[in-house]
Amino acid sequence: MIKPQNQFRHLNKFKSIFLVDDKTVFAWDNVIYSNYDLPEDIIIHEQEHFRQQKEYGLKTWLRRYLNEKNFRFKMEKLACIAQLKSIKDKGLKEAVLQDIINILSSGLYGKISKEEAEFILKN
Repeated sequence: MIKPQNQFRHLNKFKSIFLVDDKTVFAWDNVIYSNYDLPEDIIIHEQEHFRQQKEYGLKTWLRRYLNEKNFRFKMEKLACIAQLKSIKDKGLKEAVLQDIINILSSGLYGKISKEEAEFILKN
C-alpha cells in the first residue's frame, strides 16, 4: 500500500535528523509513504525495510534507525543490495549503483568513502 508522505506519523522525527523533501520515501509497518509513483526497484528496497522492521520489531527498528548510524547503514546496505539485485537492465543497474554509492557515502550512514561503498555493494 502506498500513501502520501504527509500521512507518515513519524515524519517529524525523520525531519529532525534527515533532509526530507517531497521526494523522500518512507517505509513503515507495511505502508510505503511517497508522493510519487515508484519504480519496482524502489518498492523492493522499501519491502526490505518491512522485513527488517518485522525482524527487529517496529519500535526497536525505528529507535535504532534514527539514533545509530551503524545500524542505519546496515539496514540501508541490505535494502540497497535487494534493490540492485532486482534490476535486470545493466545500464539502469549501473546508474542506480552510482546513486546508491553517493547516498551511502554521504555521511548519513557513517563515514565511508565512495570506494568502500562500491566494494560493499558489489561483494
